[in-house]
Amino acid sequence: VRCVELATISATFSQSLDGKTGSLDDVRYLLDSIADTVPAEIEDDYEVLVASFGKIAEALQDVDFGYGTTQNPEDLQKIQKLAATLDVGKVRGAATSVEAWAKANC
Repeated sequence: VRCVELATISATFSQSLDGKTGSLDDVRYLLDSIADTVPAEIEDDYEVLVASFGKIAEALQDVDFGYGTTQNPEDLQKIQKLAATLDVGKVRGAATSVEAWAKANC
């Protein structure tokens, strides 16, 4: 089990969108690098994160999140469409479960 990575999924994702410290590729790398080590107890939650991230990465691949960047109308439309298709509560719950498991078991 890669405990540090499991415990930092949410932070890594947040950093990918801040335009300063990370990228969507960082999140993809993190999720891919630990996929084979995810314990059975949190596998379903992890799959929610992977599936949701796939949608997010596809929708936002051409959106510039550079620091100080103002989104153009097309990018804002992509973000709004994405928000309408994601079950944010389910994603947040899955992330919380994965991080809680890591804190309790690592």
